[in-house]
Amino acid sequence: MKNAGMWILLIAVVVLAGYAGMKLLPKTQKTTPVSQAQPMPSGTPGAMSHTLFKMMQNGTLGRYMTDERGMTLYTYDKDTPGTSTCTGSCLTKWPAFSATETTNLPANLSVITRPDGTKQYAWMGKPLYYWQGDKAPGDTTGNGIGGVWHIVK
Repeated sequence: MKNAGMWILLIAVVVLAGYAGMKLLPKTQKTTPVSQAQPMPSGTPGAMSHTLFKMMQNGTLGRYMTDERGMTLYTYDKDTPGTSTCTGSCLTKWPAFSATETTNLPANLSVITRPDGTKQYAWMGKPLYYWQGDKAPGDTTGNGIGGVWHIVK
């Protein structure tokens, strides 16, 4: 009977230790294929985040920059560093990413003054724009238009 009591005690200890270990170990995360744009998790190599922008991941395009709402940001090949050439009807189709904060910006993000005097964010000197055809966060329908509009990678 002494042996039976020891076995019961041993089994109880193992069961309780296993239960306690389950509570202490982190739950595994489920992974799903990226079929639409998804924010990159912090700690992912190349992931960047700031209150003004974030990096998204798309299975076809890879990682690219959006504003804080997830709307895709674009650059225009005809712009030069620090200067926007998109005005008039161009600006109607490609609204500027208007600058609201001008200090304490992360590296590579700056503010330029547009020809009309308004402020616009720029990435590595290139002015940033939205595309009127993008209706929802993660849309990238402006990428490659005219061979001169590109998502920011």
